[in-house]
Amino acid sequence: NEIADPYNVPPRRVWDLKFNRVIPYHLAQAVSPNGKVDYVAISHSWVAGTELVGVQTPINGFAWPVPIPRELDLEIIRNEVLGNFPTARYCWLDALCLRQKRALDDDSLRNEELRIDVPTIGNIYIDVHVLRYYNGLGRQLANLAWDAPTHWLNRAWTLQESRPGGIKSVVAGGLPAGFSSSDYLTRIKGTKNGTTVSLGAAVKVLEDVVALLGGGVFALAKEMESRASSNRTDKIAGLSYLLELPKLPAYDWTEEIELSWIRCLKAMHPGMRKEIFFTSPTISLRGTQEEQVSFWYPSWEHI
Repeated sequence: NEIADPYNVPPRRVWDLKFNRVIPYHLAQAVSPNGKVDYVAISHSWVAGTELVGVQTPINGFAWPVPIPRELDLEIIRNEVLGNFPTARYCWLDALCLRQKRALDDDSLRNEELRIDVPTIGNIYIDVHVLRYYNGLGRQLANLAWDAPTHWLNRAWTLQESRPGGIKSVVAGGLPAGFSSSDYLTRIKGTKNGTTVSLGAAVKVLEDVVALLGGGVFALAKEMESRASSNRTDKIAGLSYLLELPKLPAYDWTEEIELSWIRCLKAMHPGMRKEIFFTSPTISLRGTQEEQVSFWYPSWEHI
């Protein structure tokens, strides 16, 4: 139930932009100089489920329906990647490269892959160029709904995908006419938490969140819990990665969040557990009112 060497796990697949197909990472590695695969990683927020459609495509060999916004064509994404990074050969897009759900099939293979692929997603955004869609995959950048849970600024996975110092460069996808990659961060303004700020300022606040690790496990855990995710267990997986635990707990999207939290605690450095023990604001009591049991650590709900 643990990933022994988590920070050396590469992506399982990449999108070969030249031949327009998804291939195993090791095949791209075999034809890349020194075995290093240079690729563009796409970071985006997911739109509401009612706005998604599962597209059957030869790009992934019809292996699973690719969930994308209804108005989107994957060729638009491919063209935008190549337009911004003309020499790019490979790209990583979660909808294409992470095994997605099939409506009628047994999901055992998907679940087995996600046990490793989800906790190590942060690796994909290290030492790469990033194409970032703030308002949804393929959608135009706009100053709309910056407080919405679906916005890129508010997602749990955004923290792993935007660690300062690990990314070569970031280009915004869906730039409106008249904006350039050099000025959009300062020129586009929106409302965040009741205050008008530039997109650049909002992104800077988010990047600074990762520095909360210096303020302790609680600070980072509270920030992660405040963010949105499709499954609450995603927050534990993201927290475990950001804490750089020696071994990462394998991912199980069906697991109760308290069990995920316990597995995270067990995988922590002893110093982190010591911090939790000595700084936990209250003794955690769980059980019925008649039979309560005290624990040395707070429950995730208490956090």
